[in-house]
Amino acid sequence: MEAMLALRCGLTMVHDVDRQKVGIDLEGPQSGKTFSVKRQKRAEAPGAGRTRNFSFEKKLISTRTGNTRVGNFMDDVADLYIIAWPRSEGSPVYRAALFETASLRDFVLKNYFRIVTINDDTYATNFNREFDQAENYLVTIEKCLTQSRGTQELDTREFFADPQFLKFCRANHVVV
Repeated sequence: MEAMLALRCGLTMVHDVDRQKVGIDLEGPQSGKTFSVKRQKRAEAPGAGRTRNFSFEKKLISTRTGNTRVGNFMDDVADLYIIAWPRSEGSPVYRAALFETASLRDFVLKNYFRIVTINDDTYATNFNREFDQAENYLVTIEKCLTQSRGTQELDTREFFADPQFLKFCRANHVVV
């Protein structure tokens, strides 16, 4: 998703791990603005587990050690926050919405309707991650989009058929 957005919007992919750890995935070459990109796989459309909510990571938890840390959403330092989600179940078409990160964080803290706990022991084990649980804020998509600076549709089929996109991915060490 980051590669698609970078190519579509003329942004630069960030490869520095320390910057990525604080949420910076893309950067505007002229403006210097930083962007955090989050893909919400289970966000929209009725059925098949779709929730019609955006989920924002509040806290990470290790059930093995008891350690906790602030969730990625809470310590994200990017200027702008992009959320991308599939338009419908299995759709190659994604919608992407742009938010100012600090404003979105304030909005989520005031407007979440529930905190959910997500268990992901397989992910933690496979990727040698300490944390296997997360507490996430839920906010309805409809409510969140009232804070968006705009939305755009991305058809992933267009990108995968474009030789320029594939060349861009190879140059940025992105596996497609």
